[in-house]
Amino acid sequence: MVACLPVNLYLSRRYAAAQGRLMKIRDEKLGVVNEAVQGVRHIKFAALESQWEFRINDIRRRELACVWDVCVSNTYLIGCWAAGPILLAVVSLVTYAEIAGELTPSVAFG
Repeated sequence: MVACLPVNLYLSRRYAAAQGRLMKIRDEKLGVVNEAVQGVRHIKFAALESQWEFRINDIRRRELACVWDVCVSNTYLIGCWAAGPILLAVVSLVTYAEIAGELTPSVAFG
């Protein structure tokens, strides 16, 4: 379990950093969309739709990249949590087999 702790700590920090970046991007996107909604008359009057579309789509692409990073980080973190007890059991059984010389089914599954 001690060996899994640094990995868990690294993955937790990676996930937290990805979440922070995602929240920052979402705040930025909300600001851009609010600005567009508030100035929709001006945007239409000045024929700036394509510029605003590009601006909103650009920030949306960055948001999706951050969402992907959050999902990947979360998957790694959950995998670490799931693998920890399994690795502990494997190491315990291998250590017992090395010390005792053999590992009988009654000891392993009993």
